[in-house]
Amino acid sequence: NALQLVESLLARLPRLGLLRETYQLTKLARHMERNDPPEGRRISSFDQLFRTAVVETVQALVTSAREWNAQAPFTAALRQIADAFHRMWLDHSQSLRLSALEAVLDDSDWGDLKKFVRTYGGDLFTVRFLTLSNIRGILGQGVDAWLDNQADPDAQNPIETPPKLIDAWADGDLERGKTVRLFEIVLQSLVEYYDEYRDYNTTTTQSDYGENLYILLDFLRLKASYDRIAWRLKPLVLAHEVLCREALDAPATDWREFIASKTTTIADELLSKLTAREAEHGMKLRTIRDRLEERFLSPLSIDQAAARVAPAALMARAHATDGTTPEDDTSFKVFLDAIAPLAATPVGVGLDVPNWLRRLEEELRKTRTGSDDDGSHYVPSVGLLSAGDVKRQLAEWDRPLSE
Repeated sequence: NALQLVESLLARLPRLGLLRETYQLTKLARHMERNDPPEGRRISSFDQLFRTAVVETVQALVTSAREWNAQAPFTAALRQIADAFHRMWLDHSQSLRLSALEAVLDDSDWGDLKKFVRTYGGDLFTVRFLTLSNIRGILGQGVDAWLDNQADPDAQNPIETPPKLIDAWADGDLERGKTVRLFEIVLQSLVEYYDEYRDYNTTTTQSDYGENLYILLDFLRLKASYDRIAWRLKPLVLAHEVLCREALDAPATDWREFIASKTTTIADELLSKLTAREAEHGMKLRTIRDRLEERFLSPLSIDQAAARVAPAALMARAHATDGTTPEDDTSFKVFLDAIAPLAATPVGVGLDVPNWLRRLEEELRKTRTGSDDDGSHYVPSVGLLSAGDVKRQLAEWDRPLSE
């Protein structure tokens, strides 16, 4: 109930012109979630609240700025609002783990995991063992419980020929805590990146040997680093999504250039590391290279294409009514131009549907239904703010509402 109430407020306050109040409520929601955290692993509910706050705040700003006579105040306000939400998001990101492999990004931790795989992976990490259902079953009961069960001579369903790891566990020759931690990281990583494991298993000769699984994990460490940085850019990407949806092509172009300027260096660095690892291990993984070659800009291209769906679909519907074809229509040509770069560089594994196609399908659904809201709540229309109103709110942006 608390989550629904807060999200409802975050959707409505910007439409009433209360941008600063929306930002402060978002900060409060984050503190509420951290007040009494449960023990062990947890799932944050802040992500959806944050998205609602950013999208609705930027939407309200864009709607109001259409009535202003100057572009500069809008650009300055958008940058300040996005920066404020970005700082909050970075602070939030420090408390969350996005991937199990983030625990072994340092070379010292990675050395322990690599040694574990090379020592015990040969007769353990077989294709039969690394099925997704088996991995999830082991993680579900707990790695230490599974090892105890396999080492028990009276176990009901032991592995027919115990791997080296099971024998060492039964003999007490291992540091139990460290072994469980390393084994768990391997299994959790494969669950998180199972598409990449399928790519590795079907396209490389190294996958025939379980002790070589560390090679895949080494590539996945780079992807985990990339995904962490991409996740940190979420507030900036959300703002770009609104600009595209509102057909503000010039501000959206400037925003893409701004994001590119912030990410060019790190994108080059990650690609250089990937090239070095491909040379070191003598293999390439298409799924990993596809991801890193996005250079953090692919979501922006998808935003551009998604924004063109509604005009193209509406025009196609009009042409269907009068019996003409839409191919010669400007909006349809613009849509085709937007998706051409995405279609020219296929990504994914096998017959998996690319994310950009799923996004376009969702946009088409919204166009056909006429709304992306479920209709269960009344959302007020946007109240227009003057440039002066926005400037006054931004001057007190970080001041708590209680002061």
